[in-house]
Amino acid sequence: MHSRHSHVPHLPHRYADLHTKFGAPYTYLPLNKYRSVFVTDRLERPDVPGPSNEGAAIIMGNSVRQWHASYWPTRRQTQARQAVEGMEAYRQHLLALSNDSHNLPGAT
Repeated sequence: MHSRHSHVPHLPHRYADLHTKFGAPYTYLPLNKYRSVFVTDRLERPDVPGPSNEGAAIIMGNSVRQWHASYWPTRRQTQARQAVEGMEAYRQHLLALSNDSHNLPGAT
C-alpha cells in the first residue's frame, strides 16, 4: 500500500534537485547541516536573542537533550579546549596581581 504522497520526493532529495536545477549561487549543503549550524549556534551563544531552545527543539522534532547528543557530540571537547585556552589569560591576570599581594584571590 502506498501513501497518497508516495510520488513526492523525500525533502532532502527535492532540495538537492532544486539547488542543482536552478543553480543556486551558494554551495549545496544537506539540510541536516543547516540544523547542525542552528543548534550549535543556539547552544554556543545562548545570550543571542532568538527562539527558546526548548521550543525550537520541539519544532525540529526532538529535544534539547537530543541536540547535545546528536548535533553537538563534541561539546565536552570544545569546553575543555576553551578552558585550556583561557588558562593563559588567567595566569597572566594572576601574575599582574602578584605585584600587589593584597589583590590575589584568597589573600587576607
